[in-house]
Amino acid sequence: MEEPNPFQFQESPYTNSKPSDNLGRFQVWKGTFKQAIEASIRGDSGAPFVNVSVRGSTEWQRSDNQLKLVEESKKDSGAITFELAPSWSCLFELETSNSDFFEDELRVGEDSYTGGDLKSDDDTFPNVYVSPDDGTFKNSNSFALIGLMEGDYFSCDVDAEFSNIAQLRVRIDGVDYFDNTKPNENVWLDMIYMRTWDANYEWVEESSTVQGLTDAQAQFCDPTSPDYDPELCREITEDLEKLSPQETTTQCADGFVDNGYGICVRIEEEEEEEEEEEEFNLDDIEVSGMAMIGVLGLAVYIVILAIKNR
Repeated sequence: MEEPNPFQFQESPYTNSKPSDNLGRFQVWKGTFKQAIEASIRGDSGAPFVNVSVRGSTEWQRSDNQLKLVEESKKDSGAITFELAPSWSCLFELETSNSDFFEDELRVGEDSYTGGDLKSDDDTFPNVYVSPDDGTFKNSNSFALIGLMEGDYFSCDVDAEFSNIAQLRVRIDGVDYFDNTKPNENVWLDMIYMRTWDANYEWVEESSTVQGLTDAQAQFCDPTSPDYDPELCREITEDLEKLSPQETTTQCADGFVDNGYGICVRIEEEEEEEEEEEEFNLDDIEVSGMAMIGVLGLAVYIVILAIKNR
């Protein structure tokens, strides 16, 4: 099965369509963008990125899903580069305070985004969207939406200060979508979602009731859905768990365990704490001995006085 374009899941990246051979499904990254970066830098098994480098002045702003590359005048400005790991796809929004930057630097296609459905009239999906002059949120900042998949590459160096990081690079299927030009202003990289394709997952045959509840769960449990209803979501989830209990953790190889964010990490063996041996203080022994001698001497002296006084 060919993986769909990331833009195809703008309404709910959690929705899965069962392949005709009942093999394979998407799993959404359950952690934050920050956790994905940290896991990838550590080299955790199943992490979303490879060849990650974060340099210069950066900060997590608004949430741990939005990384700010800070433009500085007296020290190195922010920069980042990464490549999507095998089976991963993601959707990001880029923003910069350099007005019209992404629209001016777009070199492939003329796609623009004004909100609403991302799908074009011919039912195809883009790889990159840029905002009109007034920005997605009607201000002077410039915006772009980029959909990346396995092997695609993103790089941004705000002030072109790092030789191993491109000034601006969105490479999709080997095609560079922007001119390699430094933004020269603050840049924000916001993760909308990330997901991986699990080709080994085998779907079980479900009754029409279970399938209906599954579809309802995708509709009412996704916070980005206009039909999102936490109370109804809770009831649907409880009913679904009673009918068809689902596996809640990622299946990992021997020696690895799901870290709670859908990726496998190595199990670290706990070292047995060695019992501390009691250390005897020779000075204390010496003092105790002298005190004992003193007490014995006093007792003998008292006995001698008693004998003399008889």
